[in-house]
Amino acid sequence: MWKCKCGESHDDSFDSCWSCGAVNPTVTSLSESEESRPVSAAGKPKKEREEARRSSASVSHATRYRDAYLVAKATAAIGLVVKAVGVGLGVLIIVAVVIIGSQNDGSAQLFAGGLLLGVVVGIPIYVLGVLVSAHAQVLRATLDTAVHSSPFLTKEEMAQVMA
Repeated sequence: MWKCKCGESHDDSFDSCWSCGAVNPTVTSLSESEESRPVSAAGKPKKEREEARRSSASVSHATRYRDAYLVAKATAAIGLVVKAVGVGLGVLIIVAVVIIGSQNDGSAQLFAGGLLLGVVVGIPIYVLGVLVSAHAQVLRATLDTAVHSSPFLTKEEMAQVMA
C-alpha cells in the first residue's frame, strides 16, 4: 500500500492516484531501454499506458467541464428571461391600467392602484431573475477554479474549456 500526497491510500499495483493523478512515489523511473520494452499484457510500455490514461482522463474531464459551462450559460440566459418577464409584466399592467383609466374617466386612485399593482408584480419577478443570474455567475466562478486547478488538463485544454 502507498499513500498519496492528497491523503488517498492505494494498492501497490496502482501507478498513480485516482483522485489527484499524482504518480506513486515508490515506482522508480524506467531507463530508456526498459521504457521501450512492453511491460503489460497489452504489450505497451509503461510510459505509453500512462500517457493514454492521462489522455482519456483529460478528454473526460474537458467534456465534463464544457457541459458544466453550458449549464452555467443556460442558467444565465434563464435569469435574463425571468428579469425581462418581470419588467415586461410590470409595464404591461401599468399600461393596461392607464388605458382602462383613460377610457373610464380615470381617477387618481385607479392610476395609483395600477402603478402599485405593476410594481408589486414586476419587482419580485425581476428580483427572482437577478437571483438566477447570480447563481449562474457563482457556477461560472466555481468552474473557473475547478478547471484552473485540475491536474488532468493541460494549459491549452484549460484555455479551450474556459473559452
